Amino acid sequence: MAQMPQTIDYSSNWQPGTYGLLANAVGPLAMPDHGSFAGIDFNSDLCGEGYLYPGICDTTPPAKTFDPCDDPGGCGLTHGLPFWTYVTEQCAPVGRSLAEAERRVRRRAMLRQSFMVERAFWGDDAASPGYLQQIGATPLTAEADLVLAMSALEQDAADNFGLPVMIHVRAGMASRLGAAGLIRPTTGPLFTWKGNKIIVGDGYAAVDEDGDPITPPADAMWATGPVSIWQGDLIVNEPRAGLNRTTNQLFMLAEQPWIIAHECYAATISVPGAP
Repeated sequence: MAQMPQTIDYSSNWQPGTYGLLANAVGPLAMPDHGSFAGIDFNSDLCGEGYLYPGICDTTPPAKTFDPCDDPGGCGLTHGLPFWTYVTEQCAPVGRSLAEAERRVRRRAMLRQSFMVERAFWGDDAASPGYLQQIGATPLTAEADLVLAMSALEQDAADNFGLPVMIHVRAGMASRLGAAGLIRPTTGPLFTWKGNKIIVGDGYAAVDEDGDPITPPADAMWATGPVSIWQGDLIVNEPRAGLNRTTNQLFMLAEQPWIIAHECYAATISVPGAP
């Protein structure tokens, strides 16, 4: 009689990558009391212009410009988009403890959160339509040459923001950027030679969960002002409450609220032929 494999409680302790959005954004910050339902609004300190003024005496000095705080293009009225992530498990409880089932779903939620947050930022499905599609980024003229595309993107950020930005690319773009010499060698996060941080998102997808193309094309690079992320508590159902004794199935659910916001600046450029 053949023996059945033994079921054990095991975790490889594999960790998420260090070049994605969650590892390089500001935060995760504590979720505001009601932020998970309608999001948040705040005025960014980074937005708005800086102006020059003559240093000579003048009996009729020129007027000074005041940036309106209720205008995203002024001093930065910024909206944070709320969404939820979740992981599940359905299994027969035979040979498994309820504590083990809860540990697994908590561990999976931690391991998948970076990917899920990136999907919500870049573009996903009707449940989370994607942050980039809603921010009105400036489209720059496409460049077939990757060096020229990065140059145009960074120059536009310098001209219109004047502070370091985050440059978001899909995973397949990282090798091309490295081969083109556009990534500055460091032992930590990835940077351009200008000093802008490069975010390589495993969750930056070309299609949604139904296989349909999403708005950010696969060959696009995006530059944004700093991205901030707020994270709520992970909510896990009590294992005994998820046990269906009629079907002998255990249903586990772990869900978590998030908010994403970027400050002030956004532009995108396409590089035809990119993965």
